[in-house]
Amino acid sequence: MTQKVEFPPRHVTEEKLMEFARAVHTQNKIYHSTAAATSSGYPGLVAVPTFGAVWVGQILEYIISSDLNIDYSHIVHGEQHFLYKRPIFAGDILRPILRIKRDRAFGNARQIVLEVTLLSEGSNDDVLVMTITLIVRGKA
Repeated sequence: MTQKVEFPPRHVTEEKLMEFARAVHTQNKIYHSTAAATSSGYPGLVAVPTFGAVWVGQILEYIISSDLNIDYSHIVHGEQHFLYKRPIFAGDILRPILRIKRDRAFGNARQIVLEVTLLSEGSNDDVLVMTITLIVRGKA
């Protein structure tokens, strides 16, 4: 398997940001209203801090179809960290880059650590770096 995989960029829309904010039941107006966000000094509607998780589905689909030989029914989500360089805003075009940081066996299981960096399509700057730990259980 390639250790670095680039995915197509995705446009972040106000609609998706507001939908996610409603789904996680946040009350902060900067996640629901462009006017509230701009009056708070932001350039536009702000993404909830966990919004980066919307890219995880695409990453998992790739991992399952890769040559890592993983059965989706055996994956347990270990942990996930978000390191923001700046907030995600409506209008951003973000390109995810996946790196497999670790793939090690222990007992009848594997620990796979993924790093997903979201790059701003315009500036190529890091916006968010997510670290995702997956545990792949062995067959029972």
